[in-house]
Amino acid sequence: GYSSKSGMLSIDHCDSIEICGNNAAAGSRERDIFDKLVKISGIERLMDPHTEEYQAACWIINADNDRIELSDTAHELNYDVLLQRYIVALIYLKTKVTDVLRSDQECFWEGIYCNEDNVTVNKIDLAGKGLTGTLFHELGELKFLQVLNLEENKLGGEIPLEVANMWSLEELYIGDNNFEGTIPTEMGQMNSLTVLDVHTNSLSGTVPLNIYNISTLKYLNMTRNFFEGTISSNVAHLVLLEKLDLSFNFFTGVVPVDVLRISRLKELILQSNEFTGSIPLPKKSTYFQDYPKQLTRLIFGDNKFESSIPNTIEKLSGLKEIRIDNNRLTGVIPTQLGRLKQLTMLSLSYNELKSSIPSELKNLKKLSRVY
Repeated sequence: GYSSKSGMLSIDHCDSIEICGNNAAAGSRERDIFDKLVKISGIERLMDPHTEEYQAACWIINADNDRIELSDTAHELNYDVLLQRYIVALIYLKTKVTDVLRSDQECFWEGIYCNEDNVTVNKIDLAGKGLTGTLFHELGELKFLQVLNLEENKLGGEIPLEVANMWSLEELYIGDNNFEGTIPTEMGQMNSLTVLDVHTNSLSGTVPLNIYNISTLKYLNMTRNFFEGTISSNVAHLVLLEKLDLSFNFFTGVVPVDVLRISRLKELILQSNEFTGSIPLPKKSTYFQDYPKQLTRLIFGDNKFESSIPNTIEKLSGLKEIRIDNNRLTGVIPTQLGRLKQLTMLSLSYNELKSSIPSELKNLKKLSRVY
């Protein structure tokens, strides 16, 4: 039998138990499979005929043409194959991709992609498939998954902390869903992650400090949620970051100027928050040895910035788009803006700036929109 509290075998583990309508003796294929799955899903879910865990397990035991065996010499390999097939089946059942599982290898299922040998799932792309339901902790067992794209669906609930166990994951897209709750602190341990995209959900709370430890991040998109709190100066640790989008949230406080230490930064989008103080540009040009010359978009509109525009903005020589409208900027419009030769759009409206537009802007041949 099993202990329902621990999900582990009790002293009388040699007894036969009923699995999927059949008696399964200790050492049988059915019992071996069941014993392995209990370790990750628990006894209650696997014994309840109304759960997706039960349906997936019974499909593998009774109807799966692959006939996974765990008692042969390839035990370790087959255990990985079992977990992968079970978890992919759970994805399909729990998110309502289908009610009927296919009998062929999961690498050939819709939205499932494998390595060249068609053995290991390394990408799941089910974006825009109308998925419902929630994510589940068993996903963390997909140790070799590199890309998980579930954006533009109707998934909800909280992000399970076990997602952080996918240590090979490089790209995570779960934007445009109905997720709520906070970003698990454990995600700061995902040392292979290059893309974290959680835009357009109902996520809240602060950005965990551990997120700034993911030095591999290139793309961080948290727009259109309910995040709050401040941006830590540790953001400068994201040395490979190319795009940071925190727009349309409830962030507050001063934006650390250290964000411009990220030399590869191309887009800095902070509009529609509650940021205050100076815009994140140093007063002295010697503050940084190198400025992010690849930075093309500086989007700070709809905040409460109340400084003047520092002359050092000329150091951001790659800027194409500047939007600092609807703030509380004071002082004069710096003539140094006329040195930004790549500038195509400038929006400074709805501030408290004193002077008119500098004549130096006439030298900007690419500038077509000024507000």
